[in-house]
This record gives sequence, structure tokens and C-alpha cells, in this order.
Amino acid sequence: MSRQQDKPRQRVAKGRRPFFLESADSDKLLSMIVALVGEVSIVKERLDTHERIAAAGKVATPDEIEIYSPDEDVEDEREAWRTLMLDRVFRIISSTKDGGSQKDAEQTYGALIEEFANDDKT
Repeated sequence: MSRQQDKPRQRVAKGRRPFFLESADSDKLLSMIVALVGEVSIVKERLDTHERIAAAGKVATPDEIEIYSPDEDVEDEREAWRTLMLDRVFRIISSTKDGGSQKDAEQTYGALIEEFANDDKT
């Protein structure tokens, strides 16, 4: 076997990376936010699993967490939570895309920040 056959082929996209927002930096920021939203969603689901295992009177060991299988009602609750989270996170984008002005988006953003600030107090 030659050395060339031992190495896996490296596959990379050719050309410049496309961006969909006003600038490449905005697109990068959006990508980071989307990745963080995904991570938060995973942490939320794992926390929910911990709580459900504890409510069943079991210890939330790594094995218990991995074998836990949510029923349809739990999946529906989680889907509803994810939908609300995505609506909150991306509200500012959808409000400006749907014909709202930048001023409307800023007011929506301010209302969103106020909502999150008040969530901790309740």
C-alpha cells in the first residue's frame, strides 16, 4: 500500500463561505447563537431527564440518564419548550424580516430583555 492510500482524503468546500445576512460577521454571530441555542436545548433536556428520574425515586446516574426514554407526553412538552425558546431567541430576526422596522425590532428586543429580567423575579 502506498502512503497516499493510507491517508484519508480531506474534503473541504471550495470558494468563499456564503453568508445570508448583511455581513459575514453577522452570519458568524448568528451561527454561534444557533450553536449555543442547541447546547442550551440539550442541557435543558438532560436536566428534565434528571428531574423526572428523581421524581420516580431513582438516582440519576449516567446509565439511568442514557437509558431514559421519554414518552410521547414528555416529548410533546419538550417540543413546546423548544418552540417557545426558538421564538424568543429569533423574534428579533423574524420581526425585521416580516416587514417590521428596525425600531420595532429594537422595541421587541427591549421587551424580550425585560421579560427575561422579570422571569427571575417570579
